Amino acid sequence: MPLGSVADFLTENAEALTELSDGIWNTPELALHETKSSETLAAALEAGGFAVQRGVAGMPTAFTATYGEGAPVIALLGEFDALPGLSQSRGAVEPRPIVVNGPGHGCGHNLLGTAPAGAAMAVRHAIRRGDVQGTVRFYGCPAEETVVGKVFMVKAGLFRDVDCALTWHPGPVNRIMAEPHTALNSARFTFHGVSAHAATPEHGRSALDAVELMNVGCNFLREHVPSSTRIHYVITDGGLAPNVVPPRAEVWYYVRAPRRAQVEEIYARVLDVARGACLMTGTTHEVRLVAGCYDTLQCRTIDDLLHETMEAVGAPKFTGEEHAWARALQASFPEGTMRKALDELRRRGTDLGEPGDPRATLVETILPNNGYSESAGGSTDVGDVSYVVPTGEIRAVTAPVGTPGHSWQFCAAAGSPIGRRGMLFASKVLATAACELMRGPALLAKARDEHRRATADAPYVSPVRALDRPPIDL
Repeated sequence: MPLGSVADFLTENAEALTELSDGIWNTPELALHETKSSETLAAALEAGGFAVQRGVAGMPTAFTATYGEGAPVIALLGEFDALPGLSQSRGAVEPRPIVVNGPGHGCGHNLLGTAPAGAAMAVRHAIRRGDVQGTVRFYGCPAEETVVGKVFMVKAGLFRDVDCALTWHPGPVNRIMAEPHTALNSARFTFHGVSAHAATPEHGRSALDAVELMNVGCNFLREHVPSSTRIHYVITDGGLAPNVVPPRAEVWYYVRAPRRAQVEEIYARVLDVARGACLMTGTTHEVRLVAGCYDTLQCRTIDDLLHETMEAVGAPKFTGEEHAWARALQASFPEGTMRKALDELRRRGTDLGEPGDPRATLVETILPNNGYSESAGGSTDVGDVSYVVPTGEIRAVTAPVGTPGHSWQFCAAAGSPIGRRGMLFASKVLATAACELMRGPALLAKARDEHRRATADAPYVSPVRALDRPPIDL
């Protein structure tokens, strides 16, 4: 494989990639509003000779960037949306928001978008050198945190000519993505009642009562669904004043399960609960399906290639200063977090000792490729891509062991030198694997055959087939 060619290119361009990542970290933007972040990557790829299509699939911040011609077509998936309430000052090891309640990259998407963009540039370099032939396409995917972007990109047919998709995720370990993510439905339930003075409530019908009764019903429903199911909600509108019977109230639900068919079944029962809440309160309601996604479908052929490539590239090594900063950050973790993380690593075949052990700070090895585990619990719109093309994903170290996901600590690490080292490693792995797929038609054929067999009894049906457009108004 042309490891030297693409790896050397990325090493030479590490500073430019750092500028891209840091620029996105400095201007965190929420799902479907990633105007600056999207344009940062699109402009960089366009300057590198890629043909960029902006505003694809009905989303202003979604884009594709294509270089090369003919088959195979290798997709590299990037994300760049931030999370609400996780603003954090660079370098701080205690909560220190730049903007109180402002957004921050608590899932490391500044790194997640930049690494595959760099990989695409490296593959372009290999194509220009004549090392490989084919097409590399970077997908600028907005709104992963709300499982919107890729779902609508798939629905728009943007993956029809793709042979394989590769991506990664920041985290505390270097390994293939061994945990399948859950399928999900995201929906908002808006209840309508009749306002009245709260001192004479018999004249009113409380929409908030309906929301609360729906929540009670769903909490009882938990007992009668598989234990791997997750049903969670937040009340987004509960009324304006306690002396007014609320004529409107809204609750936003996520329904997760290990498989798409399970989500469909459980979601139907949640809809029944909402109807029951209306009957009990004399209210009406409407349901808005915001988004839905599939579980992730692993491809052993691609994952084996990614693991071999990670071994060939070599895990990143960190400086003493970086280890010291990581230990200081770990001191802020909730009690028991480190123990749980180390026990999970031990269960997966990697013993890093006990909390406080120097090995339990920053992982500097590639974890073994020893099969798949149970569902990770979280959800991602990568799942929808994985059901339409063979897809592979890795994790790379960008944060200390035990760093909680979706936290200010994860945000701090994503803006640190630790995050940048992991990003460069991931970029080299993705670029090298993409080149190997371009050079190996037999490998691609094997991956396609595996994918065809895995999806034969479960053909992909878009979870958002009934929606006319993405929820860009939210």
